[in-house]
Amino acid sequence: MRYSLAEPAAVVPGGLPPSAYRYEAWWSNDDRTHVQCRAWGEPEARFTAHPDLDRQVVDFRPDQSSSAKSGRS
Repeated sequence: MRYSLAEPAAVVPGGLPPSAYRYEAWWSNDDRTHVQCRAWGEPEARFTAHPDLDRQVVDFRPDQSSSAKSGRS
């Protein structure tokens, strides 16, 4: 699923923080203390975000590592 950064910014109260537009790490699933990471990394909807900040888009793809760990295909 590809979204322009404007799309998630439109549904987040106050919009995305400046760091979402500057740092790919903001979109990472590596730090579960980040609210945004928990939102798209919940067990029922595990996705990894793949931002292209130059194009101002983000692709959300099913997290293959989580389905492999849980036995799902």
